[in-house]
Amino acid sequence: NKVLMRFSSINAMIGLGAGFIIPLVPSWLLAKYGVTDAWSGPLLAISNITIGVAAILSPRIASRYGVIKAIMVTQVTSTLFMLSMAFMPGAILAASAYIVRAALMNMAVPLLDAYLMGIIEKEERGFASALNSIIWRLPNSATSIIGAEMLEDGEYDLPIYIATSFYLVGTSMFFLMFKDIKPKDDLVVADAVER
Repeated sequence: NKVLMRFSSINAMIGLGAGFIIPLVPSWLLAKYGVTDAWSGPLLAISNITIGVAAILSPRIASRYGVIKAIMVTQVTSTLFMLSMAFMPGAILAASAYIVRAALMNMAVPLLDAYLMGIIEKEERGFASALNSIIWRLPNSATSIIGAEMLEDGEYDLPIYIATSFYLVGTSMFFLMFKDIKPKDDLVVADAVER
């Protein structure tokens, strides 16, 4: 299925970029600002709570702007907040930018999942979900090793710049490849983003 392969290649690019910094945020905060796990642990807990907020807001954004525009707005804005982390003068501002980034990305992810389910055949949906999970996680794991080495070398902002580049390329590719592809089953999209 060409559509699934295109979608998965973009997903892999996003996963590749994210691996450079997102799993390493506690290490990054420690290396750049001297913030220990006692402080960064609760920060990650707060960022995870944003999943609940995102679940409420995602369907509203999608119903107002359409799924493609909603994905673009949330992903691009999320990427800008991730990039801003490199320029923050202190740990509190950097952590705040990360929390906003997490909230916005947690809005984009269910929209992307719902959109994928709407553009492929019903019998392929289980396979597509599993494939996208694997394709995101494998490159993400690989680049986390590279990102960690960068942090050890004192390159605190370089992983963020690289991640931003991958996100922007992946998001642009998504728009160019899928802007004219409408979901085959709008009910699937509506149902998925409302869960």
